[in-house]
Amino acid sequence: MTALLQDHPPVAEAYRKYLHFNQDERLRSIDEAHQRFLMDIASDRAEARAEARAEGRAEGRAEGKAECKAEGKAEGKAEGKAEGKAEGKAVRDIEIARNLKSMGLGTTQIVQATGLSLSVIEQLN
Repeated sequence: MTALLQDHPPVAEAYRKYLHFNQDERLRSIDEAHQRFLMDIASDRAEARAEARAEGRAEGRAEGKAECKAEGKAEGKAEGKAEGKAEGKAVRDIEIARNLKSMGLGTTQIVQATGLSLSVIEQLN
């Protein structure tokens, strides 16, 4: 160590200041207080980050639920609309088949005109 201090004056000066600092009780206590302060700041930041992460996750979950609910509602509405159209078309086709049958059209022609099955048309009054 002495060779290093003799060969490098800046290192020797830093070592001298280090020894002086370590022997001065007031400087050591100031440094310890500063180190505690820095650790408190780091701890506060870590806590704030953790809180922000938790809040972000909660918000993300809430947004995800809302989006899923909206998507489900839209899908349900679309499915209901499609079912309603299909039921309406089936009722309309049966009404048309009844009308064609009452007009005296043959069963084969009614099947071709409406797309209904032969058994359905034969059951119509």
